[in-house]
Amino acid sequence: MSDAARVPLVALLLVCLAVLGLQATFLDDLLSGNLGDTDAFLRISVLESHLLHGQPLDWSPRDGAPHGVALQWSRPPSWLFLAAAWPFRLLGLETRQALLAGAGVVQGLSPVLLALALLWALRTVSGLPAAAAAASVLLLHVPTLGYAALHRPDHHLLVVLPAVLAAGLLLRGGIRRQVLAGLLAALAVWIHPEGIPLATLLVGAQALANLRHPGGGAVAAGLGLAVGLTLAAVLDRPTDNAIWAIDRHGPAHALAAIAALPGLLFLRHQDLRFRAGGLLGAGLAAATTLLSAQPDLLRGSAALMDPVVKALWWDRIREIQPPQGGMILAHLALPAIGAAAALLAARQIPWPLGARLLLAAGAVLPLAAWTAGAVRHTVLSAAAGALALGLALPHLPRLARRILPTVTVLLGLLGVVVAALSPREDTRACRLSPDARVALVALPPATILSPIDLAPEILFHTPHRTVAGPYQRNAAGIADALRAFDDAAEDAPNARAILARRGVSLILACPDSQRAGALARRLSPNGTPPAWLAPLPFPDPHLTLHRIQP
Repeated sequence: MSDAARVPLVALLLVCLAVLGLQATFLDDLLSGNLGDTDAFLRISVLESHLLHGQPLDWSPRDGAPHGVALQWSRPPSWLFLAAAWPFRLLGLETRQALLAGAGVVQGLSPVLLALALLWALRTVSGLPAAAAAASVLLLHVPTLGYAALHRPDHHLLVVLPAVLAAGLLLRGGIRRQVLAGLLAALAVWIHPEGIPLATLLVGAQALANLRHPGGGAVAAGLGLAVGLTLAAVLDRPTDNAIWAIDRHGPAHALAAIAALPGLLFLRHQDLRFRAGGLLGAGLAAATTLLSAQPDLLRGSAALMDPVVKALWWDRIREIQPPQGGMILAHLALPAIGAAAALLAARQIPWPLGARLLLAAGAVLPLAAWTAGAVRHTVLSAAAGALALGLALPHLPRLARRILPTVTVLLGLLGVVVAALSPREDTRACRLSPDARVALVALPPATILSPIDLAPEILFHTPHRTVAGPYQRNAAGIADALRAFDDAAEDAPNARAILARRGVSLILACPDSQRAGALARRLSPNGTPPAWLAPLPFPDPHLTLHRIQP
């Protein structure tokens, strides 16, 4: 191995070790149940209910009181977390600790496996130095680091991993590899529909290559995608039978992939006009089919929400808001530089690699613009940007090859520093302290009205039920919780009626929160609650607990 290849590989190894070291700092939080976000609490709770009580993997039985709530989560991530927990259960760990340990293994391995997948995907086409540089940049990108945190088991990196492997198979060519690439792209969509842009980018790249050089690669990848999405729709039907919902994989995605196949067949034709018409027809057929099956897609990611609930709650979810201030730079540096590098290199490269680079450059920027609308999606454009950067690096001038990866990382880190110095709302007070958990566990099981973001923590740490966690399938529960806390009338009759209908006997409030409603603010230690509420002693200074009196 030459020195030119050895240095980037050593750098990648050091980056991997640094990421693992950073993850290790969250080990105590993970094992003590001090998890990093609401989804992590609920995911472990749902898996625990599945193992102990046989509940479905997409059902939260104690949220949305008194009925329970269907979740939009697909089953592959849950299967993976359950499989990772299985050895720990064999070793004698109790169910929850085994699930936490298994989740830690998945989270710990995910970023390293993602880096190795990108290294493998680019190695043959770009060489080890460029592949290692791109993998290092992706690992150090803000969204990757955020979703790799050990104490927040999540699906976002699991969406990207099969998509990167699919890219490597497409770059290597061969009908079998292209079919497998389509299956892996389908897995990304199955894990979560946010993988659709990456799946479209991958199949579209192969189609554009076949536009210049006739072949069956695009139809093979499209066939794999269609078969994979069909299997997903058959094997993973939602518990609430919402098979056409836009927040979950389903028949609509399979039908769209199938509709594209006839057009992709024309890419084998020797006449360029037939190939161009086939490619255009495939795209139109897929888009028309998907929008016909799911017209709500035109309304955006909040289409499932009742307009009133959306107005009350949607803008409170940080993860689906655009990055702000310095975080814009931190999140979008990699896709922007990857697209620019691909544009610079594409004109110098013969097809089909040039076709893939052109599509990467043409797709990464729109993908980045789309993902900029939601912080949680920028890891997708980061992966696309890293692929584009890795493909382009060997074909750029020597100076650009040396500085672009470093500049990308420095811009991302600069964005983080700017964001860290910017003022932001502190929501840590509205969390359950260890003493608060003990106090709630000591109470008989009841239904609690709590701030929406606190509900998953209550479900995880206590035996109680909640009215609403932050999950859009429970729009009625979210509306009830917000309206109850916002009741400004002296005796709060609307809140009382909602709580009676939901079977609520306890109210846990966070009066000092910037988001606290009128009733919540009256429940402060020095406030004047309605006469039908009696304060209970509670050990957390930021939270108050009241019992509803008959």
